[in-house]
Amino acid sequence: MNIKRTTTAPTNGTNCVQYVTIGGTPTSGTFQLTGSAGTTGQITWSATNLTLLANVQAALDTVYGSGNTLVEDISLSSGIGVFKITFQNGQGKQIVDLLTYVNSLSGTSPTIAIAIQTAGVEATHRNSAKGQVLCYVTPDPPAMYQNTSNTPCNPSWDALPDTSSVS
Repeated sequence: MNIKRTTTAPTNGTNCVQYVTIGGTPTSGTFQLTGSAGTTGQITWSATNLTLLANVQAALDTVYGSGNTLVEDISLSSGIGVFKITFQNGQGKQIVDLLTYVNSLSGTSPTIAIAIQTAGVEATHRNSAKGQVLCYVTPDPPAMYQNTSNTPCNPSWDALPDTSSVS
């Protein structure tokens, strides 16, 4: 068994969640989102919520890879309101910069605002295989943790039972 030694307790990390708010009264147009992985193509605004969400998801999939973001409705009504973007899987459990945007929407004072709802927290020992064991050597006795996640870039470190007093 391959056991990695570490001087810090492992953390599971947290997925970053960003809220995008479309305000004013857009009637048509496009917008773009830019993050650490690059800039999306033009995202066509739609007054049909599901179409708008699908357009955003497709654009993010092109930049971040399929399945690495999840776009969900929070309070959209006719394409106006809030939707959220969760950075997950290959983009999950790590620090993600706030997205920026280019607003090319038309209508009555259309606006876009983006805010971090949940800050991403870096998972320790990302890309560890399922079953990988960490020995946290700082406490006495040392503590052992095992990755129980099937997704190596999103480890879930579970404490193993203390066997220091077992004879």
